[in-house]
Amino acid sequence: MVFILLVILLATANVARTSSVWDSIPDPAPAPSDSVTLVDVLARIKQSNPTLRAVPLRGAAAAAHVAQAHARPNPSLAAVAENVAGSYSGFEQSELSLWLSQEIELGGKRSSRVDLAQRVADETARETHTQSFDVYLAAKERFAVVVHAEERARLTQAAEAIVARVARSARERVQTGGTLTADAALAEAALARVHSAIDATVAERARARSHLAALWGEPLGFETNVARSSLSTAAVPPIDSASAWARYSPAVERARLAGASSRASAAVEQSLRIPNVTVEAGARRVEADDATTWLFGVSLPLPVWDRRAGAIHAAQASAAVAELEVEQLHAAVTSELAGHIVAQRQLRDRVRRIESDLEPAVAAAAENMSTAYTIGRTSYSDLLEVQRALLELREDANDVRLAIVQEIIAIERLCGRTIEELMRNE
Repeated sequence: MVFILLVILLATANVARTSSVWDSIPDPAPAPSDSVTLVDVLARIKQSNPTLRAVPLRGAAAAAHVAQAHARPNPSLAAVAENVAGSYSGFEQSELSLWLSQEIELGGKRSSRVDLAQRVADETARETHTQSFDVYLAAKERFAVVVHAEERARLTQAAEAIVARVARSARERVQTGGTLTADAALAEAALARVHSAIDATVAERARARSHLAALWGEPLGFETNVARSSLSTAAVPPIDSASAWARYSPAVERARLAGASSRASAAVEQSLRIPNVTVEAGARRVEADDATTWLFGVSLPLPVWDRRAGAIHAAQASAAVAELEVEQLHAAVTSELAGHIVAQRQLRDRVRRIESDLEPAVAAAAENMSTAYTIGRTSYSDLLEVQRALLELREDANDVRLAIVQEIIAIERLCGRTIEELMRNE
């Protein structure tokens, strides 16, 4: 019993080790009333997400299978009565035998069975880690989408304030005869479009919040403000890292573990080629002679036909296929990682150009154009065009920042590790 408990504890500890991404997340505490950070979100998910709550249960189930694989065959007890009734009277001439039998496993059956169970437990631990890490990545991505939606709503509301101010100016100039009535109509139309865009961003923000809150069991969303600066944007890794990082891939590891399980299955099949021995001992009571005798026996099956060759070859072939899949998956993951690294670098360059060069220039142009329109030195259509360009640049930068986070998450999903952990091991 002590040994079985030790096996279960070791297997459960192995599952906990692979789920370390959640170990650094604190238990839920009262969140600040002014904003919700990514850590707050992860703490809520850690407490109530069904997938995470199932982690210790799956670990315990795998450990129990390993413990069961250690079990030896149960003994059997048989009783036989001969020369009872019929031509004899009752039990006067009977012979009563009592047999105790114990099957003894040979050929390493038990050790190979335990090894196979441990390989299956390793696969379970890997799948459990992948699923819990996917929850972490889903939370990270959905939080980024909420931040993106919040920023889009803020930009639209800022645009509404500018368009409303220009619309008032257009109405005043029409009344003084400083501009055409058409300018006021265009301004009102632009204001209506901005109001419609605000409604769309409000709905988008509500959907994003509900999608995030569903991870901790509140599908109707939440109202607390979201902290905009709590997302990680680690430095871009060198493209040479792709091959080294690919070895961490859950897909590669899954194929590697499948190969180990196939080799363990082949060992089990090979062990089954050697028959087990059954040792028997018992006593016999002979009523006619008023005597008791002891019985001993050994039985051994004759494997004349079943030599397990087909099952052995099948398991060995599966192991060889898994090894080839490891090579193929490593190459595929390396290529995909390289693509994400290049895409991330391009996105960072793009947002840097927008924030440092394009947006300041267009913002200055929009301010100058607004002043020129107020004093009647430019048309409203020109002002509207530069304001639209400024809003599109800011929305583009917001979209690119979300895309950068999504590229980081794609790398983390491919490697089964956070980008910070990967960079530390660089």
